[in-house]
Amino acid sequence: MANNSRVESVKKDTYMFLNKTRTIQTKPEITYPEELKKKGIGYKSDRVTVGFWKLPASLDEFGKKYGGKLVQPTDGDLKLQSIVYETDNIDNFINKASSDPYVSNICPAITGHIDGYSPNDPGFTSGNQNYLNSIYVPDAWNYQKGDSNIIVAVLDTGVWSGHPDLTGRILSGYNFISNNANTNDDNGHGTMMSGIIAATIDNGVGIAGVSQSRILPVKIMDSAGSTDSIYARQGVEYAASHGARVISMSFEIDGDDPNLRQAIDNAYGAGCVLVASTGNTYPQANSIIIKYPAGYGNVIAVGAIDNSNNRMGISNYGPHVDVVAPGVQIACTQIGSTPQTQYGTASDTSPAAALVSGVAALVVSQNPSYSSWKVGDVLRRTAIDLGPSGFDNEYGYGKVNAYSAVTTGTIGFGGSGSLPAPNYYGWCTYSVPVDSYTTVVMVGNENADFDIYAKWNSLPTTSSYDAKSDSVDSLERLTIKGSGTLYVMVISYSGSGNFKLYIMNGNPSYVSTSGGIISAGGTNSATFQNNGEGRCYTFNSGPDGSNFNLYLRWNAPVSTTSYDATGQSIDAQEIALTSSWGGTLNNMIYAQTGGGEYRALSLIY
Repeated sequence: MANNSRVESVKKDTYMFLNKTRTIQTKPEITYPEELKKKGIGYKSDRVTVGFWKLPASLDEFGKKYGGKLVQPTDGDLKLQSIVYETDNIDNFINKASSDPYVSNICPAITGHIDGYSPNDPGFTSGNQNYLNSIYVPDAWNYQKGDSNIIVAVLDTGVWSGHPDLTGRILSGYNFISNNANTNDDNGHGTMMSGIIAATIDNGVGIAGVSQSRILPVKIMDSAGSTDSIYARQGVEYAASHGARVISMSFEIDGDDPNLRQAIDNAYGAGCVLVASTGNTYPQANSIIIKYPAGYGNVIAVGAIDNSNNRMGISNYGPHVDVVAPGVQIACTQIGSTPQTQYGTASDTSPAAALVSGVAALVVSQNPSYSSWKVGDVLRRTAIDLGPSGFDNEYGYGKVNAYSAVTTGTIGFGGSGSLPAPNYYGWCTYSVPVDSYTTVVMVGNENADFDIYAKWNSLPTTSSYDAKSDSVDSLERLTIKGSGTLYVMVISYSGSGNFKLYIMNGNPSYVSTSGGIISAGGTNSATFQNNGEGRCYTFNSGPDGSNFNLYLRWNAPVSTTSYDATGQSIDAQEIALTSSWGGTLNNMIYAQTGGGEYRALSLIY
């Protein structure tokens, strides 16, 4: 028996060592509860996992011998030779069982928790806001809860600034109905939409808004909820000139007013993300109906779906629909004289548009330099497809997906390692809570040939995998869609050396590659360009023993002194990230020392 991960079972009670020169240690790997406490890691005080070199003759007797009770093993447990025991004294069990020669490792059961962030607002904890889970807002909150510097203009009936769940979130706005600064809500609709977008989370009362942004109230509707295209145009112009990054419009106008259209286009060009409901037709929308401003090309048009992901019958639809969102019994803030009457629900395309406005605010909070086009592009590309495959008139690109929209282009994992010879491998896992795209990039020693394999929920092999990248060099990329635990393996097909592995959320919108040879000498470099808008990562692989550096610059020549981003580690494998931008990205790989073959990859999200 040997403590070696490269040991394979040949037949019963015999083993073969793949690397004869490697030193074998027989001491078991022990994780003590005290170690976990010091690191702030939770564990169960009555459950222990024991890994075996060789399973004992009786698993039950093994447990009894050291004060534990066998938990019925699964087939997977037996294959892994990893068995769970319950015990009343975890420290005593670990101390005694770890001395047994059959034991290879022993570890308490480490606790986990729900993936998504869980605020303490009663509306959320009671389950009344489960629609937020259906669009993965709690998962997005792990990354971004919303920046208070991001302003969402609510073009509506005004907002009740005294609502306890909106305290400190309401800015001074304007009332175009009365031509004054009094934006008090005399209808209730605007207050309802504002709470859906930005009600304070974790304050122990009420509901959880999607984004902790601030609301700019722009009153364009009277007490009866009526408006016209002139008020709408004035509201859009006011919002765009008063710092709004997102303009939320839960109203409908029957026809196309060219002046409103121009105001929309101007706001879009100024960087505003415009979101509008498609509107409602009672009792049923049975044909294509286009209302405005949702019908304008520079507006994100939002339809409504029910709890079964079917289009609400009243929701207008057509070729202008971009995304859909829940629209049934959406919890909201409302005007009321008592705490019991300060909350209610709304059902139609208006709250659906408010939900998407909140998600857009999260995306802008995460990526402040994104253009209005880019935010819309991300929302469409990350939407969960409903109805017929691809775009359709009822669901557009699908149901808005807050997690994927917020995390697109973020690095979820970064690590490094070394493979000493062919057929050696290293692996890692990455948790993906939502069915979405994940991209894996590996850069390694260009004098070797390394490959990557990925599989959901189990370790891949070279013959069993869900995705692979096995080019003839050591820069590899794969994109895979799914959810759960993604296992990624880096394996040496030939050669040896160092590698770096990165796992990123999302599917890049632009990919470019380059390659060549940099002569030794320290003054040599290679440049290439790529075009697009968004977060951009450039990777390069090079030969171990050299020191290559990366330099990136948007829309201007790049050099070692003029750049927007750089990667300057002491080896030949590099990564560099630019902040969101657009246009032409110039990339340069510079040989600080050494020389040799390189491969480069740029991804724009």
